[in-house]
Formats: sequence, C-alpha cells, structure tokens
Amino acid sequence: AINNIRQEPGLTECHVRTLEKYGVKANLVAPVRKDNQLMGLLIAHHCEAPRNWQPSEIEFFSQLATQVEYAIDHLSFIEKIQANAGRARLFGDIAFRARQSLNQEDIFRITVQGARKTLNTDRVLIYKFNDDWSGTMISESVGNEWPKVLDEKIDDPCFKGRYVDLYMNGRVRAINDIYREPGLTDCHIRTLEQYDVKANLVAPVRRNNELFGLLIAHHCAQPRAWQKEEIDFFSELATQTEYALDHISFIDQLESARSTAEKASQEQRQQKEALQEQLDGLLVDMKGAFQGDLTVRATPQEGEIGLVGNFLNRTLENLQRIVIQVQSASEAVTETAQESESNVRTLSVEAGQQAEAISRALQEIQDMAESNQRVAVNTHQTQQMVKEANLILEEGDAAMNRTVDGITTIQETVEATAFKVKRLGEASQKISRVVSLIRDLANQTHVLALNASIEANGTSGEGKGFSMVAEEVRSLAEQSTGATQEIEQIVEEIQSETNQVIMAMESGREQVITGTELVETTRQKLTSIAQVSAQIRVLVEEMTQAANAQANTSTSVSKAMEEIEGIAQKNLEKSLAGAESFTQLMGVAKELQESTAQFKVQNS
Repeated sequence: AINNIRQEPGLTECHVRTLEKYGVKANLVAPVRKDNQLMGLLIAHHCEAPRNWQPSEIEFFSQLATQVEYAIDHLSFIEKIQANAGRARLFGDIAFRARQSLNQEDIFRITVQGARKTLNTDRVLIYKFNDDWSGTMISESVGNEWPKVLDEKIDDPCFKGRYVDLYMNGRVRAINDIYREPGLTDCHIRTLEQYDVKANLVAPVRRNNELFGLLIAHHCAQPRAWQKEEIDFFSELATQTEYALDHISFIDQLESARSTAEKASQEQRQQKEALQEQLDGLLVDMKGAFQGDLTVRATPQEGEIGLVGNFLNRTLENLQRIVIQVQSASEAVTETAQESESNVRTLSVEAGQQAEAISRALQEIQDMAESNQRVAVNTHQTQQMVKEANLILEEGDAAMNRTVDGITTIQETVEATAFKVKRLGEASQKISRVVSLIRDLANQTHVLALNASIEANGTSGEGKGFSMVAEEVRSLAEQSTGATQEIEQIVEEIQSETNQVIMAMESGREQVITGTELVETTRQKLTSIAQVSAQIRVLVEEMTQAANAQANTSTSVSKAMEEIEGIAQKNLEKSLAGAESFTQLMGVAKELQESTAQFKVQNS
C-alpha cells in the first residue's frame, strides 16, 4: 500500500515517473499466484490525489487477490481433469481399436490424431525403422498450413551409433528450441528445418522387445517449452501404442497357429482314412492266423501299415518256428520225464534218509555244545577263584614286606638302645671313680677335722671357735662319707641292672635278626607262590579262552547243523515236490502236444 508515491521511501525515480505517466498518486498492489508460482499482480490506482489506505481496504484487496487465485486454480483443475479425461479416452480408443480392427494402420491413425489434439501441436507422426536403421514416415496428423511428410524416407547414419541403445531403454527426448538444444548436429537441424520444426517430442515405440520406430510431435509455429505432464502423456501414449502392437502380433500368431492346426488336422484326417483302408486289407490277410493257420502272410504295403504287416509276417514266421520247436521239445520232455520219474522218486527216499541222519547228528552236536558250555562256565569260575587267590597272595606279600620293614626298624631301635645303655654303663663307671675321689676327700677331711679338734683342745680358750668349726667339718665329712656309700650302692645297682639290660638286649637283638631272616625267607616263598599263581592264572585264562572258543565253535557248528537240517528238510520237500512236478510235467507235455497239434505249421 503506497499512500503517496512522492513520499514513499524506496521507490526509484524511474518507478515514480512510470506511475505519473498514468496519473497515479497512490496505489495498492497484491500478488496473484498459480500452482505456487507468481502469475501476476492485482493493482488499484488512486489518481485524483494521495490517499491514506485504511487497514480494512488493504485486507479486502488481499482477500480479493486470494479469491482470484482460487478461481484460477479451479479453472486449472478443471482443465487438468478435462485433459486427463481426453487422454484416458484416447488410451481407451487405442486399446479398443487394437481388440476390434486388428489393423495397425488404424492404431497409428488414432494415435497421431489423438496426440495432436491433446497436445495442441502442429504435427504428430510415426517413424518406422528398416533393418539398416533408415526409416519411413508411415502415419501422420498435420495442420493444413504445414507441409506433409507422410511416406518420406530418412536415412540418418549417426542414429545407429548414438541413439539406438538410448531409445531401446525407453528414452523420451523433449527439445524446446532446436537452435538452442545442445548436442544437435547441423545435418539434424537442417532436416528438421525442411519440415518447419521449431520444437519436438520423441518417444520410442517397441514391438516384441525390438525398437519398431519413433512417435514424434512437431511444433512448427514457434519454440515451445514442453511441460512435464505433456512429456509424461507422450511417453504413456507410446507405451499404449506398444501394447496395441503387441496385442495385434499376439492375435496374428494365434491366427497363424489356428490355420496351421486346421491344415495339420485335415492332413491327419486324410492319413487316417488311408491307414484305415490299409488296416482293413491287413485284417483280411491275417484272418487265417486268428484260426491257428501260421502259414498265412500279409500283402506288402507302403507306409506304417506296411511296416506293421512286415512285423506281423516276421512274427508269424517266428511263431511258426517256435511251435515246431515246442512240438519237438514236448515230445522230448515227455520221453525224459518218463525215464526220470523213477530216479526222482528214489532220490526223494534217499533225501529223507539223509535228513534223518542229519537230525541225529544235530542232536549229538547240541549235547556236545551244552557240555562245552558247562566247561566254559566252570573254567570261568576257576579263573575267578585264581584271580582272587592271586589277589590274596599279593596282599600277603605286601603285608610280609611291611612286617620285614617293621622288624628291621625294631632291630635298628634295639641296637641304638644297646649303644645308649652301654654309654650309660660307661657313665656309671665314671660316677664310681668320682665317688671314690669324694670318699678319699671325705676321709682326708675327717682326718683334718680330727687334727683340728686335737689342736683346738690343746690351745687356750680362744681356740673354742676353731674347735667348733672343726667339729662341724668332721660332721660334714662323716655325712659325705655316708652319702658316698649310698651313692656307691646306687651306682653298683645301676651297673648291675645295666649289665642285665645289655645282656637282654644282646639276646633280643640276636632274636630279632633270626626273626628277620625267617620273615625274609617267608616273603621269598610267598613271592615264588605269587609267581606260580600268576602262571596258573595265565594258563587258566588261556584255558578259559580255549573253552569259550570251543563253546562258540560248538554253537556255530550247532547252528550250521541246524541250517543243514533245514536245507535237508527243504531238499526233501523239494525232492517230493520234484517227483510230483515230474508227474505233472508228463501231463503238461501231453497237453502241450495236443495244443500245438491245433496249429498249422506246414503248407499241405
């Protein structure tokens, strides 16, 4: 909203002059958009004088522009619906024609006319390729003011190398202006100029997975900016054309297959009639064979029936030879059966006797097998007992070894104790010498005490103290002498007992040595017994294995004899059945002779 163009900041001088040119003093401007793009402007001019636009006026103007946008969008939506309806109608017409006319020229005509009308362009055509990628315009819809190109032949040597793969993969190319399109060669532009083309659309048309041609739209009046929906429609139109061509090809293939089938059916019918005639003749020739006449033959013919006749002739010849051989063989069988009947019956009697002998032998073998089983059981028990005895001997040997070790330990202890007692005796002797010294010392002390006492008595009163000391020394000496005597008695007793202990230990040591020798001898005997027991165990194990092997062998022999008895019983049954079969064979041979006699195998 501009209230005064002369006082509005931001307006350029040229803008102001433009507005003054139309007498504008104030204005209102609102945008008008279409499909979210700026389409134009809605403008109100006030020319008499500047004007102070009110908010309500500005709001009204904005709402008016919005309503214009809604109306434009509605019209655009209606146009799209109509365009989509026209395109759908065109696609439906193409599909309907493909199912009704089965003529590709009608399909092409509907396609180019509908495309030109829907796109509102100047020319639409279909260009068909030849094997060398040159081509011909085979269908066209064009305005009256533009040149026609129908049946024109175009040879573009660059097309095969540059564009075949692209269009085969579905490329759709839109050129808005041929003079501004990058990549167009001068010769291509000159070709388009011949037909007044300013812009074009090109889409591939494929048939049976091969590039059939191109659907092309030309805009000749001026360049044209092709819209996305127009390009999508053109691509879909080419696809619908492909569907229609494939449908026509499918119908053509069905029609060709139907014609081929009808022709083959007629040929089969004729062949069937000819075969029926030949078959009737063959049945007449073979009539005698059905009554047993093997000398008849089929008349030679051509075709499959002739092959069948030749086969029947060879079959009758072979059958004739077989019947003759059967007749000879039946006679020989009858004679052989008569001669062998008595031998077979004798063989049956001998087979019975053999079966009885085998049954008795089987019973004896079974008794022997039971005895072997008992021996195996007893041997197994013996083996267990030997194993237990061997274990006991091993335990005794181990205990004896421990006893020897214990006695050895005792012997060592006794020897150590004897040594200590001996040392004790030596110590008691040392004590005896010490006691003797003490006794001598006591005697000397006693003597000294007596002398001191005598000397004390002979002196004056000052020596009384010394006399008392001498008396105490004498008393002590007497006590030492008494103690010494007691010690001597104790030492004598210790020496006496020590001597007795030494003698007893010497005797015990000799007894321990003797016991150790006896235990060692016993252990050696037990070791020898254990070795002998181990040898016995090995022998018992070998006997057990032999007994088990013998029991298994007896069982196997028993089973084998049972099988032999079964075989003998079966042989007996078969011998009896063979004897019966020989009797029946004689009857069959006679019947065979009677049956083969019905065939005629030789010409009379």
